[in-house]
Amino acid sequence: FFKERMGLRAPLLCLLPIALLATAQWSMDWTPKHPGWMARMERRLKQIRQIENTQWRWDAYMGLVTSGVIVSNFTELGFEVIEGPKKLHKLLNETLHKNMGRSGREGPVDQIFCDEDPVFVHTGLNRKVLMDLLPLHEEWCGVKLKPAISYGLRVYKNASFLTMHTDRLDTHVISSIFHVDRDQEEPWPLVIEDTQGNVHEVALEPGQLLFYESSKLLHGRPRPFNGNWYTSIFTHYYPVDWDKTQQDVIANIPPNWQRPVEDNGEPRLTIVGTGLLEHCASHWCDLEGPDAKEVEDEKLADKLARQLGVATASRDKKRVTRDDL
Repeated sequence: FFKERMGLRAPLLCLLPIALLATAQWSMDWTPKHPGWMARMERRLKQIRQIENTQWRWDAYMGLVTSGVIVSNFTELGFEVIEGPKKLHKLLNETLHKNMGRSGREGPVDQIFCDEDPVFVHTGLNRKVLMDLLPLHEEWCGVKLKPAISYGLRVYKNASFLTMHTDRLDTHVISSIFHVDRDQEEPWPLVIEDTQGNVHEVALEPGQLLFYESSKLLHGRPRPFNGNWYTSIFTHYYPVDWDKTQQDVIANIPPNWQRPVEDNGEPRLTIVGTGLLEHCASHWCDLEGPDAKEVEDEKLADKLARQLGVATASRDKKRVTRDDL
């Protein structure tokens, strides 16, 4: 247990007094060193420390350490919006509308809260998108990349929302959202935290491409979608020399992670698998300003029960948990 957690070889571990391991001061080596980023990470650390559920606290620490410590940033802010390739967008949009009525439902995903599961439109274009967009991603981040996956078109339905989350550490490092089309009553922005600690709401237009460092920056769509449908294609890459692993994350979890603290006044976090939500009206209190208040939502409670079941099943299949140590 302590060998993995502290990142020490077993022979050296025996030289450390157990009392020292239990009481040593532990500080996070946040990266980047921007004051805004470090302040946001310290605030989230306070939120995580007051989580009572042990598994949720463990999952939250895993996410925080991945984002705040292990994954370095490649660009100044961590995201940018450009106009995507017009011919590729036209092809995707035509394929979308041609096949919309012949597509099946996507299975449950722990970050997606919905009354109606998303539709998945299989275009046969995922490989083309992955390779066509590769040079654009390399130009944006300034490093050579390996293609991981492109998937879509995912079609979200009315009232859907996505919890705030980061993506896979091993393969989803430099990513993009290529927004194809929508039928909406009002904009449905992506919420994303930049590497300076600021929170942005980005409402994409059809044909726009959003680059983002998706294993580092917390992102989601916590406001419920108001409309009929909304669709994009998601593409992921990682640097050719990328070597970060879950064990790197585990080695940087504070030794006292199991000990919760009393309520410290920060907004309450609920952890659903790899996603986070807060109990404000928009499911993320930063969007409501300094006077944001928590609300009780019976419908959300029902959805939480369903999503926690999805998250548990997903974790049992593939995720590192505290019980693996």
